[in-house]
Amino acid sequence: MVFCMAKKRVVQQALQERTPFWEVKLVFFNFSTKSRGEAAFLQYNLLLKPEILQLHLDFETKKGCAVCAPSFDLTKELSDAKIEHKLILVEWLPYKEYQERNVSCSI
Repeated sequence: MVFCMAKKRVVQQALQERTPFWEVKLVFFNFSTKSRGEAAFLQYNLLLKPEILQLHLDFETKKGCAVCAPSFDLTKELSDAKIEHKLILVEWLPYKEYQERNVSCSI
């Protein structure tokens, strides 16, 4: 009897949807670059990092948005790239809600 209950619990846990993170970090920021190519290069290099799920840099308005893993330090990455930046808003969002809302990194 105990074995059946334990087996049922294992099956229920296996059927639960698994997420890579409990929550994600949604970061809005201003940045300054000299050229459109520099902004595109920065966006490309940041998107290569596995911790960044989405990233959008708008050169015209000089605003950016990133959806990244909770432990990822975006300010450090931007500083290492010698990009002047100013955080506007950091929002924590449960990963399931991020998936359901299909949050886009639009500015």
